[in-house]
Amino acid sequence: MMKTTEYKIKLVSPAFLGNAEQRGQWRTPPFKALLRQWWRIVVAPKFNDELSEIRAREGALFGQVGNGSTTNNRANRSLVRIRFAEDQLWSNGTQNGVHPLQTSLDYSYAWFALANSRGRSDRVGIKAETSESSHVLHLAYPEEHYQDFDRVMHFIGHFGQIGSRCRGGWGSIDVDPLNPLLISEIESYAQPIQNCLARDWPACFARNEHGLLIWKSSATSKDWSEAMKKVAFLRRSVRTSLKSINGVDHRRVLGFADPGGRMPSPLRWRLYPEKEGIAFRIFAMPYQPDTACGFRLTAKQQEHAWNLIADLLSNDRTLQTFSTADLRSRHGA
Repeated sequence: MMKTTEYKIKLVSPAFLGNAEQRGQWRTPPFKALLRQWWRIVVAPKFNDELSEIRAREGALFGQVGNGSTTNNRANRSLVRIRFAEDQLWSNGTQNGVHPLQTSLDYSYAWFALANSRGRSDRVGIKAETSESSHVLHLAYPEEHYQDFDRVMHFIGHFGQIGSRCRGGWGSIDVDPLNPLLISEIESYAQPIQNCLARDWPACFARNEHGLLIWKSSATSKDWSEAMKKVAFLRRSVRTSLKSINGVDHRRVLGFADPGGRMPSPLRWRLYPEKEGIAFRIFAMPYQPDTACGFRLTAKQQEHAWNLIADLLSNDRTLQTFSTADLRSRHGA
């Protein structure tokens, strides 16, 4: 038996989802990838974070090409079906990149790669807070997986991002319906920083002795542009704090893009709507980068960097530490 559900997906900030011509377009593959990403996190505790077992289950559920060498690695079709409402299929976005706020490094960092040095866009995206920002997503999957997918959509609704530069706040997603997510539920998917760094993939949220490494803005902004100004300033402050620790540059823990490899930032910034305006949330999902990409910091250095990041954000007056009330506020609970 198949379970079918539908959700209204709305962009809180512009999303840069490239099609074959690198023009913003509502397409199902990025959303299926987002489902898979959070599905891995949801099921990881069931399989003691054993990646080979998770991949085998993922291939059986979401489909895989396979090489036929084992029963668990044979080609099969996806059991998960995803589509947008027929009247919205393949619609294109009209967001002409994002013009830099100003030349000041305090803010322009958040606009990195979305506009060129002359302030002209080389990317076309999907606008936020307009008619083109909302679509209805239809999802179908085997009924026995209902609890997992229900939790997956909870996480996407509260933490989901999609498209280019989404770790920095672009492509933030709002989901309707969206039920409250208790802090106890999130804590069950969180582990100490050192445990996170023992894995080579983002398997969970991070915590230290002071609590979850999740923060939210103390005040709301009138729109996404104003919120992104605040995000830009804070992102720059965090990176600057890691520039020289005992004479060593630790900024690579926040991601990098080199000719030899790349790593998306494990510190994620995500905009979301509240009754009073637009707020943003910051959350850490650190993991051990591939040393083949030129990453040379030790696990101890990385842990030290993450604790410095946590201290910096926890002491910032524009932020609040995470609480269940943050996730309930939209519902008037």
